[in-house]
Formats: sequence, structure tokens, C-alpha cells
Amino acid sequence: MEINFESTSVKAYQEILRQTKRIQVNMESVVPDVNDDIGHILSVRSQILLKSKDLTAHGVIVTGEVSAVVLYVNELANAVCDLSLSRSFSLEYELEGEESELQTRIRLFAGSSEARMINPRKVSVAVEVGGELSAFSQTEIRVASSAPTEQRAPIHIQTEQTSGSLVSAVCEKTFVLNEQFSLPAGMPEPERLIWQSAAFCLSDQQQIGSKILVKGEVQLSLLYKAKDEECPTAAEFSAPFSQLVDIGQEETEHCFAGLETTSLYFSLLDTIGGEKSIDAEVHALLQLTGCCRQEYTVISDAYSNLFPSALSFEQLPVVTGLETRNLRLEREDRIDMPEDCIEVLTVFDTVGVPTLGDETLDTPVSLDILYRCGDGTLACVRRSFPLSAKRPEGELLLHALHMAEKNWRLSDGALSVRLCLELPCELRVETRLENAVSMSLLEDSPFEWKACPSLTVVRADQESIWELAKRYHSSAESIETLNETEGALDGKLLLIPRTL
Repeated sequence: MEINFESTSVKAYQEILRQTKRIQVNMESVVPDVNDDIGHILSVRSQILLKSKDLTAHGVIVTGEVSAVVLYVNELANAVCDLSLSRSFSLEYELEGEESELQTRIRLFAGSSEARMINPRKVSVAVEVGGELSAFSQTEIRVASSAPTEQRAPIHIQTEQTSGSLVSAVCEKTFVLNEQFSLPAGMPEPERLIWQSAAFCLSDQQQIGSKILVKGEVQLSLLYKAKDEECPTAAEFSAPFSQLVDIGQEETEHCFAGLETTSLYFSLLDTIGGEKSIDAEVHALLQLTGCCRQEYTVISDAYSNLFPSALSFEQLPVVTGLETRNLRLEREDRIDMPEDCIEVLTVFDTVGVPTLGDETLDTPVSLDILYRCGDGTLACVRRSFPLSAKRPEGELLLHALHMAEKNWRLSDGALSVRLCLELPCELRVETRLENAVSMSLLEDSPFEWKACPSLTVVRADQESIWELAKRYHSSAESIETLNETEGALDGKLLLIPRTL
């Protein structure tokens, strides 16, 4: 006889795919005729923009654009020049089956960026582009199991309860930030812009009914050419932002936010006072995943005192721990400079893709150091090393990282450097529960139940009440009624009645 256990389900989103794709985007460009030949390459800066996420018959296609600027020292070694490149890319993620109500989240990241001089008038750039896609499908998720209301034969079930998190909402919103910035006093006036990038940092979230208020700031970095300056000038700005998103859920335990830049527009403006200001327009996609707390009840065991039985189980994944963290990776180092270095002009950093080890989280960092030689010419040197931190236990979903601190000072022929990276992330701890969904009673081979003693005296060892009841054709309720079962059972004499 087959007994199917009853269950209660709720509507929620189930993550059906989490996959990371990596490709290499190659670009080439030539030096404009008005510029000098390339002496040697100094550094390459890259920025990735998200353009679209499209659901197809076979999966999801993510398209974007990678832009880069190559900084190089000219053949006369007396100035730093730049060369801009850009190229579109796409990442394809395959899904099995058709999912009409699919919701997705994408995190794009740039890995290593390398520039190579093909000849004094031509360079090639290779940028590692990656994207981690999470796909969610709305479905019915079993949260409680129980014995059937009507039973042909009496059975006993053991249930376990635990608390976990369900994905209750997946949504997104596009928005635009438009700000104007004035350069700090003392900085040279910009003649033209060379490169710009944007990074979003979240600071706070508040729930107002079914809406989530997301607050943070956008950090803007740019390089510009100033008149009569031999190397580009770096400038950084920040602007606050807030967005209110209706996620359709009023009881949200956590709401995880991810931000992807979709386009950037920077321009120089003349102010009334005759100075230059920076006009920045940033387009972004805000992606939200809301989670609510859920109580789970599973059937961990069941038996019949009349017939032998066999159970069929399903594995129920339950997220028992969920939180946001901001990991900090710090390092202080001392870099020996070449003997002819008399002045360090600037230091460019390139941050690679974090690697999750068994115990550590490692992120490679390269520093491109531009310095002046004793004869007045310019030169550069690259130094690379990892930044490490202890890896938290659980599954990590990393968001966009950014350089929170970069300080350097030249002293006694060495460059003292202090770096600090911040990595916002989601930390998830998942448990797989064994949940019995059905029970088969072997009616052709019944127990000789009436031959069992009506009352058995047992000295308990290390067995539980449930295990004793299952062995002696009883029930946990009957044993607890006849005995004092509080405290440890080891060594106690128990009366075990035969029970249907």
C-alpha cells in the first residue's frame, strides 16, 4: 500500500541557474597621425557597460560594451599620451526547458587587462570580461509535510522544524544620475577628458510597506589632460543617490541589491567664472532580490507497527543563513624603485578577479608606476601582488569591488604603498533537508504484532524515545505518558507499551 504524505506549499522564486562565463575581448587601434610614436606602454584602464539582458528560446544573452584607454610614454619619453578603444561583447547562458516567467540578475566584472605594442603606431588590448548570471523561476515550494488525513493503516511520523529564507521577489529598475562637479582648488584646469568610470557603493536600505528605499553613492573616477602637463591628472568625485522600488512584498527579511552601469556621459563645461566643471550623466540598472523568513516542517522518519515499510525521500534545499557583508582586503608593501628614479608622478592600479580558495579570498592587484628619471625623461614599472582576507564560511556572491584606499610615498629609493579593497557580498549558508514524501507498507508481510509483549521493560542506553518506540512497536507519546522522560535517558528503566 502506498501512502502519500500531505504538504503545504507557498509561491516563491527558485534559483534554477547560477553560472559564470568568461571571455576575452580583443581590440586594436592605431596612433593618430598628429601624435608621436609609442615609446613604451604605461597602463591600460577598462570599463564594462551593460547593454541588455534578453531571454531567448535557449537561455539568456547578455550584451555589453568594454571600453579601454591605453596610456603610453611617447618615443621622446617626455609626455604621456592616450589611445581609446571600445568593442561590443555578448555572453550566452543556456537553460534547459522553457521558462516563461524567468527573472535574472547579472553581475559583470573585468579581469586582467593587457596592452601590447604591435608596432610604434599600433597597439592591441585584451580584456577579460566575465558575467555571473542568476536565473529565478517562480514556483510552488513545499514548506510543510504531514500525515494524510485519512489512513487505511495507523502510522507514526516524526517531524523536524527549521527556519530558512525564501526568495520572495526579484525585480529591477533603471535610473539616471546627472551631476556637475567643480575641480578642487589647486588642480590644473582640464583641456580634454581621457577616461572615466563609475562604481556604485550601497550604504543603507529601508523598507516602507512593499517598497525598498536603496541609498548609496556613485564614485566617479576620471583622467584628464591639462594644458602644458606631461602626464594625465586623476580626479575623483562622489554623489549620493537613492531609489525607491516596489517589490510587492511587505515582509522582507533581506533585500540584496546589485548595480550595473549601462552608460556614461562626461563632458567639460565652462562656468560663469570662466573655470571648467565636469558634467556627468550615469545610467544604471538596479537589481533587487528580496528574501522572507519561512518556517519549514519536514517528515524525517515514519513507521507502522503492523507492516514493514519503506520511505521515499526528497532533498529540500533550505537557506538557513543569509546576510550581507563588506569584506576588506588590505596590504602594505614597500616597492624598490630603479636607481634612476627621482620622482614618482602617479600610480595606476588594476584590480583583477577575486579567487575563492578553501580558506582565503585573494584578489590580484597590479600597480603601474610612472616616474621621472634623473635625466628628466619619463619611465614606468609594473609591480603585482595579491590582496588576501580570510574567507567566511558559506557560499559567497560577490558584487562589484572598488579601491577604497590607495596611498603611496617615495622615500629612500622605495615606494611605500598602502591599499585597501572593499568587496560587498552576499553570504549564504544552505542546508539540504531529507523530507519523506511517501511511504510503502508491505501488506503481504505483516508483523506478528499480537505476539509482541503488551508491556516491555527496557533499560535505556543511548537511544532516543523515537528509536525505542520504533523498535518495540510502540509510540513516542505512549512511552512519554508512562514514564518520566525529562533529562538524560541513559540508564533509566522505561515501560514501553505495545501500541497501534
